[in-house]
Amino acid sequence: MSRLRDCAASFLYLGKFPFVPGTVGSLGAAALYLLVALALKLQGVCLSVFAGAAGLVFAAVGIAIGRWAQDYYGQRDPRQFVLDEAAGMMISLVTVTPTLWAQPPWRVALAAFLLFRLFDIVKPCPASRAEQLHGGWGIVLDDVIAGIYAAALTHVWFHFVA
Repeated sequence: MSRLRDCAASFLYLGKFPFVPGTVGSLGAAALYLLVALALKLQGVCLSVFAGAAGLVFAAVGIAIGRWAQDYYGQRDPRQFVLDEAAGMMISLVTVTPTLWAQPPWRVALAAFLLFRLFDIVKPCPASRAEQLHGGWGIVLDDVIAGIYAAALTHVWFHFVA
């Protein structure tokens, strides 16, 4: 059971990458999004629903195994635990307007990835406060908030800048 939890917490062991595991986990989620878009030929609303559902599932699993991960890895917010980054990244890929649905998935993924990493690192309030919560909530919620910020700015980018 520990191996399964370790696999989930590290998002298929991407969190074991020797440097920048959070970025690697975020890239893994973006790659999953693009793989689903290409393999299943999903686009628009369907691709957005997939991203949102995956983000919620990743967040729920992350919260559920958060306390276990803290004990297993011996840290309050273990660097190997990147399921939270995968959850936040997927949430940042949720698109709700026809303007974004018309974009190629790789453009949305690139913009969302860059913005998500920015917000995940900077942690503007309330993300910084969410990080102080106990167990899985503290590990996951700051990344979910960063994903919401990134989704909002991705929309702003494609509507008003790009």
